[in-house]
Amino acid sequence: MHWYEKHPYRLAYELRALEEAGFPAIVDDVERVAGRLVLTVKYPIDAEDHLLRVIFPPEYPFFAFHIE
Repeated sequence: MHWYEKHPYRLAYELRALEEAGFPAIVDDVERVAGRLVLTVKYPIDAEDHLLRVIFPPEYPFFAFHIE
């Protein structure tokens, strides 16, 4: 069982925190079906929006996510 299934409140917390910070996230359903949690977040840099991928490791929250 994946961390986001064992601890759905933690996933809800992460998504809510991004939303409240002004960065709504989209869960990549294809990745989720494969057992990985990957979010797409729109982030402005110099007045231009960039799509960032936030990749959570299977060991999250004990190991940090990374951004591509």
